[in-house]
Amino acid sequence: MNQEIFFYILLIGIGATVAMDLYAILIKKLFAVPSLNYALLGRWLLLMPRGQLVHQNIAATHYVKGEVFVGWSAHYAIGVIFAFIFINITGLSWLSAPELLPILLFSFLSVSLPFFIMQPCLVWASLHQGYLQQIEQG
Repeated sequence: MNQEIFFYILLIGIGATVAMDLYAILIKKLFAVPSLNYALLGRWLLLMPRGQLVHQNIAATHYVKGEVFVGWSAHYAIGVIFAFIFINITGLSWLSAPELLPILLFSFLSVSLPFFIMQPCLVWASLHQGYLQQIEQG
């Protein structure tokens, strides 16, 4: 991958993530919908190497130094990863002749991913852990 393509992927990923964050600020101001707390993402990521993958309530888990920086960095890194995936799906030709429909479809899928895949998996993991605790207690 040459530097120009890498630059465009960074630009698309960071730009899309900034747009999502601005939308979250707008929704919060207009409708009092709370924004996501990316510090919790950082906490989850920082606790993984310590063997703590599943949490009953990640917000109640103790503060981990660096969680805000790691969470926001991961949030933007994920945006760049999604841009990389998008360009690999659509091909480099999309960069020279962008079309609205592919980016809208991909945006919908990338925003839906956490709701339909990640969150159900986390709920299942939490329920599974509770079930295992019940078995252990007899």
